[in-house]
Amino acid sequence: MLKKLKKTKAKIQIPVYFDLLFKKIFGNVNNTKPLRILLKRMLSIEPKEITILNSELINRPYKDKKTACDLIVELEDGTKINFEINTQVNQDIINRNTRLLCLNISKDLNPGEEYREIKSQIQINLDLKGNHIKSKEEYKIIEIETGKILTDAMTIIRYDIPYFKELCYTNSVNELDGLSRLLGLLGANNEEEVDYITKGDEELEEIGKQYKKYVNEEDVIGAYDYELHQRELARIEKEEAVAEALETAIKQSEIEKEEAVEAATKQNKIEIARNMLKKNFDNNLISQITGLTVKEVEELSEN
Repeated sequence: MLKKLKKTKAKIQIPVYFDLLFKKIFGNVNNTKPLRILLKRMLSIEPKEITILNSELINRPYKDKKTACDLIVELEDGTKINFEINTQVNQDIINRNTRLLCLNISKDLNPGEEYREIKSQIQINLDLKGNHIKSKEEYKIIEIETGKILTDAMTIIRYDIPYFKELCYTNSVNELDGLSRLLGLLGANNEEEVDYITKGDEELEEIGKQYKKYVNEEDVIGAYDYELHQRELARIEKEEAVAEALETAIKQSEIEKEEAVEAATKQNKIEIARNMLKKNFDNNLISQITGLTVKEVEELSEN
């Protein structure tokens, strides 16, 4: 007797860069070690004190769009670092991120305070798609000809995450520098990739442990399911819009084709009628042969 095999639901593969999971790994106020590794490798700093400014957003319902914001931390000297995960990169997203940076800077200054008290703001964009001139791009406000920096109040750093992930697979991962390997890890799509990239690097293995700790939590899975559902709805809406536009274009094309044929046929009838008029055929006979009305034939004879 054959035993029936149990159908098991495929395990959901959730990437490290999924925003809620990213916040849980690096925005945990009770374990700042992953965040410290991030800061050390990205900015070469090891701050004594770190304050996570938006940790409360982690536990909000995912459908509340406020949970989709970035991770913002403050160092003991007042420097604020804002991590932005960009699944798509275009000029609109770049403008949006720049606006957010400016808003964060404006919030730093209270009425009556000196402008010299503005602290440095660093925005780190982890870009998952989009064109990059270099794998790492750093922007400040500078004088174009001399390159002199106008102010240290704002810095934008963009990382091309797919580039660094590819490095992990086209090179020996153990021979990569610490930053490249970390950025490759941020592009990992599942547990298998996390294990491959982190193996042998104690600090990254610690991040891998936190990934495994949170990736199977119900709120993370639920949030990821919700996001996939929203993306599917957006995809369907886009496809329907494209199909509707195509159908409209085809109908319009058919109408224009019919009108063109009708116009050509009418012009052909007019030419035949004119030739018959030149030979003094009777208007009624011309009308019967061409299908033009007697009035139309008469108008032709007058021109």
